[in-house]
Amino acid sequence: MKGTCEVCGNVRIVEKSRKSGKLTCKPCNRKHHSKRGRCSLCGKVRTVEKRKKSGKFTCLSCHRKHNSKRGRCSLCGKTRIVQRNSKTGKLTCLRCYRKHHSKRGKCSLCGKVRILQRNSKTGKLTCQSCYRKDPSNHEKCAKCGKTKWVNSRTPEGKAICYNCYKQGRYRDKSNHERCCRCRQIKPVHCRNKAGKPVCRNCNRRDPSKLEKCSLCGRLRVVAMRGKSGEPICHNCYRKDPSKHEECSVCGDVRPVAMRLKDGKAMCANCYRQDPTKDEECSVCGNVRWVAMRDKAGRAICIRCSEEV
Repeated sequence: MKGTCEVCGNVRIVEKSRKSGKLTCKPCNRKHHSKRGRCSLCGKVRTVEKRKKSGKFTCLSCHRKHNSKRGRCSLCGKTRIVQRNSKTGKLTCLRCYRKHHSKRGKCSLCGKVRILQRNSKTGKLTCQSCYRKDPSNHEKCAKCGKTKWVNSRTPEGKAICYNCYKQGRYRDKSNHERCCRCRQIKPVHCRNKAGKPVCRNCNRRDPSKLEKCSLCGRLRVVAMRGKSGEPICHNCYRKDPSKHEECSVCGDVRPVAMRLKDGKAMCANCYRQDPTKDEECSVCGNVRWVAMRDKAGRAICIRCSEEV
């Protein structure tokens, strides 16, 4: 049934909420009445739902990444997760749908013409920047103790501000140790031969992994080697026109990351965004795209492949 949502005020497909009894759209119903917890795929604390096929609790972004249809957007022309527009019948990505079909008007606070959303507490139509600045949407952060705009919440429902969310203070710090090189307490990326923890930044700067590029002459991480085994860095490999071909998925001329069974080229962006390439990493346990495999054929993600 199509109507006006009693929470955000947008004209969408609405249904009666079991908890509040109001006519709400699906995004508002998910935002205010869904269960919050740790996603079984990405491990982040978000709004999760139990999926019918897998039976796991996953967030919306992981569900779209692994189950949604990918194709070329009819408006921007980029290869993304697309959905068919009920008004035009064309396949459009989420960004273009919001840009061209969202409710636009004059903000009740700043007066600028922007994409609007209704504040459920005050009932006013405001833009996103004014919505964040509105004191009625501010709560005391459970980590820093400051009264700010609520960016996310913990599984217990406590408010987390944007700065604490960005810095990762709400995350589990059981994997944090003092790095043996920079002496800072950071997440353990890998361990050296003596078993001491090394962070991600120090692992990237390891001089033993750098070689002099045969083209630019700089000490860089080796991206590939030539016919005679000479090292080539990432920048020189990307700039080499002989390594560029038309991608069979997005149609752009880019460096070839891999080839399909029929020999067609695929660029790195399309390869990373392909959900069929995602598997559970045998080292860290996260579901990511496979960068390499060990001798037993087990998948290893890009982050863990740097320490192998």
